[in-house]
Amino acid sequence: MPKNDFIIKELTDKCTNCGNCRIICPVFKETGEEVFSARGRISLIRGLVQKELTSGNRVRTHIFTCLDCRQCLNYCPADVDYVSIMSLVKRNIKPKTRFSSLKDILTSGLFSSSDHSVYFKAVRSVKWLLSGIGKIKLLKILTSALMFRFQVPEFSDLPEKNFFGIRKRHKLKDYTGIRTAVFIGCGGKYLYPETSDRFVNILRNSGIEAVIPKQQVCCGNPLLYSGLSKNILQNRSANVNAFNSLVEITFLTSLCSGATGILRSYMNEGNNGFLRFEVKDHTEILTEHIKEIEPQYSKKIIFHSCPKCSNNLKSAEFVEHLYSKSVTVPPLTTDYCGCTELLDRSNIKVRSLITRSFCVKNDLDSYDIIACPSFECIEYLNYFFSKNGMNIRAVHFIDAVKV
Repeated sequence: MPKNDFIIKELTDKCTNCGNCRIICPVFKETGEEVFSARGRISLIRGLVQKELTSGNRVRTHIFTCLDCRQCLNYCPADVDYVSIMSLVKRNIKPKTRFSSLKDILTSGLFSSSDHSVYFKAVRSVKWLLSGIGKIKLLKILTSALMFRFQVPEFSDLPEKNFFGIRKRHKLKDYTGIRTAVFIGCGGKYLYPETSDRFVNILRNSGIEAVIPKQQVCCGNPLLYSGLSKNILQNRSANVNAFNSLVEITFLTSLCSGATGILRSYMNEGNNGFLRFEVKDHTEILTEHIKEIEPQYSKKIIFHSCPKCSNNLKSAEFVEHLYSKSVTVPPLTTDYCGCTELLDRSNIKVRSLITRSFCVKNDLDSYDIIACPSFECIEYLNYFFSKNGMNIRAVHFIDAVKV
């Protein structure tokens, strides 16, 4: 591992080997093997840096089995920057195979700083094709297996061209003087545009102007998880330019909690510029700046705030605010559900075990709806529910608010 050895060594040297991370690591809980804990991976990484180990398939497997749930960060007394360690190491030890190279090309293209709508349109076409072929009995089993393996989500009929004509559909009422730029992310733009549309409708009905720049691109979280962190700088530059070009903006709002953290890092000076607005999550906007909101669902709903991407306190405040006039406030679960990144299907076996435990622990069979603050959770949970024949479905926090 020739690159960034000094930086990685400096970061891993902070680890005191206390083992607190094992208490919370979901992969360690399922496997019971030390090497799958954060401490175990850091030991492997130290071996790589000191040239005691080589980055063979087994080592790479252990490294890439980290699901980036980030729960260990809260349990580490030494404040080890585990996220940065994994980002640097993943980038340097990615397996060199034709399949991995193709996967990297598709991932970097899909979440790049250029227009990548063609990729999502291609996915739509594949879903339509598989659904059509599936009507033939002889191929039904095969196509069902493919659909479960890749699980292309249901796409809204809302045309993308009209999506940015949002001003024409939702009139601004009783303007409060607050003007927010909205970051919708890949999920909000391509997979769940109806959720983004609903969010803007709620804001404008409440007197908050919402502006969505077309030039915004993926925040870069999927690239970071996949070990393609060097590609993120172009995304940062594109987003900084897109949002800084707007005028009279009060703050920037992120529709996906998974993107909030990385957008907030844009506020720090960097080689690719910095964001000049404060970044607020959608839960903060709905709680702090909208006095009255009503729930869309009153019964059989549970809320979920994944430790990977959400502020549990803010999520709890949002649920309390949403049901302030109700006798009963729905439960909020704050444990890890097994999601990683948008459209990711890696480590599916261990993640399925984690998600099954999550479902049992929170008695999800008793609910019709689970509301989540990030598109990653929604996408993955709906995949799991569909694959396992569960009747519950995942929706965004915004979809749990009545318009």
